[in-house]
Amino acid sequence: MMRKELVSYHRNGLGYYEVVTNRMVREVNDIVENYAYDKSTNCLYVLTNNSNVAIVLEKEFAKYIRKSKDIPHLSGSALRQAIDKRNRQLADKYYMLNQRRGQEIADSTAKAQQDSLDEVLRRQMAEIDEANQRERYRRTHSAHRMDLSNYSLSCSICDELIDGLNVTEVIGIKNDSIYFFTEEEGDLGLEYKVPHQAEITEGMREDSAFMYHWKAFQRELAMNEQKGVNAMADFADRYASYITRLREIAPYGYVKDWDWDDKDGKITMSLSFVNTRKSTIRYIHFHFVVLNDVGDVCSQGVFRATGPVEEFESGSWEWNNSYYYTYGDATTMKFTKIVITYMNGTQKVLMGGNIVIDD
Repeated sequence: MMRKELVSYHRNGLGYYEVVTNRMVREVNDIVENYAYDKSTNCLYVLTNNSNVAIVLEKEFAKYIRKSKDIPHLSGSALRQAIDKRNRQLADKYYMLNQRRGQEIADSTAKAQQDSLDEVLRRQMAEIDEANQRERYRRTHSAHRMDLSNYSLSCSICDELIDGLNVTEVIGIKNDSIYFFTEEEGDLGLEYKVPHQAEITEGMREDSAFMYHWKAFQRELAMNEQKGVNAMADFADRYASYITRLREIAPYGYVKDWDWDDKDGKITMSLSFVNTRKSTIRYIHFHFVVLNDVGDVCSQGVFRATGPVEEFESGSWEWNNSYYYTYGDATTMKFTKIVITYMNGTQKVLMGGNIVIDD
């Protein structure tokens, strides 16, 4: 069986309890509560005197636990809440024990010689205060949420300068580099995650708030190979979901960067078309009508474009020398239909709600 202490507390040389997270152990002792079982992972969650532990059970033992009515079967947010509740119980317990230890030290120093008493008290109370402040900070902050709004980060992956305001999640920190996600604006009002790597600037190292957060969550923010793999998998999943949503909204493709004009009465137009199908587009014809404010037809026609446009590639065209003219009161252009011809000769006619425009 695999056993991992989600949170555990251990006494240091000064007698204070320090928190340790995500530590693998060989055995679990002094269990006081079996509070949850997740059947999807065969994982039993237990509370001991000093730790909150997740135990991945072997199949035979899992069958026994699964039948037990004494252990709640939890998953999702209910499981998360149960875990957080036990973490808070331990945090409150050891916060009080550290306070008590601080008082013990304070009481013992009262017996020290007068010439060293003030310095000993100052040092030890400062240590207590620092430990308590850091623990309170950890309980009220998320390791992967850092305020980087005052910084611009130069990404070595995409060669872009990233505004720290756009950082949505810090993956981890290793040596002189910080790894993070941003939410990028895609087409059709959708967003997707993008991973970045940037050098930690001198200004960030001199920022006491940044350094305090880093040190408070040093274990959680320590970057390693597995975190990198997980981050890339997360990115791939989110981007695949983004592509799936584009296909759901526009199963045959969509128009973007569309512009038109009727200067001196001559109609000009430019646009791009993104192909969301696996079939390659050979030709695409944009049938249009130009209207005035009361709906009168001022002009109509068709602009013809030639591909190829591969799957999830964008074809762009300009028609600056058309033979279509309109009256001076024209205000609106609409597509009446878009006719797509694929390389295999099949056609698709888009009309009405099937014509999707990214505006």
